[in-house]
Amino acid sequence: MIRSHGPARLAAGQVPDCSDTRSMTTQQELAPLDALARAAGPQLRIDPDGRVRLTPSSRGTLADGLLGLLIVVRDAQEAGVWQRLKICCNPECRWAFFDRSHAHRGAWCDMASCGNLIKNRNFRARQR
Repeated sequence: MIRSHGPARLAAGQVPDCSDTRSMTTQQELAPLDALARAAGPQLRIDPDGRVRLTPSSRGTLADGLLGLLIVVRDAQEAGVWQRLKICCNPECRWAFFDRSHAHRGAWCDMASCGNLIKNRNFRARQR
């Protein structure tokens, strides 16, 4: 879960903590999402090809939009790709990105900007 208290500043040479923040999510933090999922009432739909889909209602409310996002998260968890959705390790960025790396070890939303920036900072700090 992306924390809302803003980006942390790192001291020179300090490596950002890129641990999986999902493991740090508490039940209390998940309670509003659980309440939303219960109140919004997802609906089952049958596609023409016979597939069963879970969808938000078509009222167009903010709650429906958030429920749609929760359904995407559930689908990603079911498909086994949820662990590939990560948060950029650049503390000044923290964008969410999909890790397409072969080894599933991607740490930056974009190597050309965030990854290069942090790696250069760390290199310069080691040279001092």
